Amino acid sequence: MNDEPKKTGRPALPADQKLKPVPVRLTDAQKAKLARIGHQRLRDWLDRVKESDA
Repeated sequence: MNDEPKKTGRPALPADQKLKPVPVRLTDAQKAKLARIGHQRLRDWLDRVKESDA
């Protein structure tokens, strides 16, 4: 018999890939749009956008 405990669930993500909740203020229309397009689309946009030098 195997004395090792059985692993259950998904393995944990590395610390640099864990998502953290961030409060953000949105209008009702912006909140509704975010609900329609999905959070992943917002994350993708944040990864793509270039920061300004200002």
